Amino acid sequence: MSNTTSTPVTLDATPAGSDRGRFDRVVRSELWRALQGRQLLSLSIGAVVLCLLTSYALAAQVQSGSSTQGPAELTEGQVRSWMMTFLLAGIFGSMLFTRDARTGALTRSILMSSRSTVFAAKIVVSAVAGLGFGALAAVMATTTTYGINTGLGVPFSWTAEATWITLGIVACCVLASVFGFFVGVLARSGTIALLVLLLQTLLVDPGLQRIWPDFAKYLFTIALSSVYRDVLPDLLPLAAGAAVAVAWVAVLGAIAWTSFSRKDVTTS
Repeated sequence: MSNTTSTPVTLDATPAGSDRGRFDRVVRSELWRALQGRQLLSLSIGAVVLCLLTSYALAAQVQSGSSTQGPAELTEGQVRSWMMTFLLAGIFGSMLFTRDARTGALTRSILMSSRSTVFAAKIVVSAVAGLGFGALAAVMATTTTYGINTGLGVPFSWTAEATWITLGIVACCVLASVFGFFVGVLARSGTIALLVLLLQTLLVDPGLQRIWPDFAKYLFTIALSSVYRDVLPDLLPLAAGAAVAVAWVAVLGAIAWTSFSRKDVTTS
């Protein structure tokens, strides 16, 4: 292991030049670094494939007669299927910390500015990344739903509800990406962060929603269900669900900052 990735970094190293630590420059640097590697492309492709298959399956059920959904209900369900993009956005958000900590890039960034500057910049970048995933989901939800339905000969009916669902998915991707970044800071391992996000999104929260819905509606991913206007029962209203999701991000962010400001930033 090289000295660069194993050397602890002291809290808020003093800038050595007038331009060092300028927030806008750090944000641009973090944005550039986030675009490097194949993770962003791989996760984006994964989101598209996963959601396309679900959207196609919904339309195919109507075509075969196994589903009696009307045009509006079908279209809204297909658009809603793109909510799964927020899981991939969260995974990418976690990588913004774990990947840079593993390679030593995070250490170098802190030495050139400060922990608080780097932490804040990475929050901005994770939000921008989430917005990118959300925009991808919005564009694909609109275009592919029309294409799939036209190709299969089933009705396509865009509604105001479909628009609200799309906007909710974009918001969920932003929140999930920032949430994922905080999970990465606390997990301090790409593997652990990935497992936490997968288990939380696919197993723990949905399981509790079935067993104890009155409690589960206050969990992060179930609160996001309110934001993208899921049809599950026992969900919070839209505004309340958004407030709960934001509260989760804020609390987890405070805990993550406490950990980030006090511990070595390297990972194993």
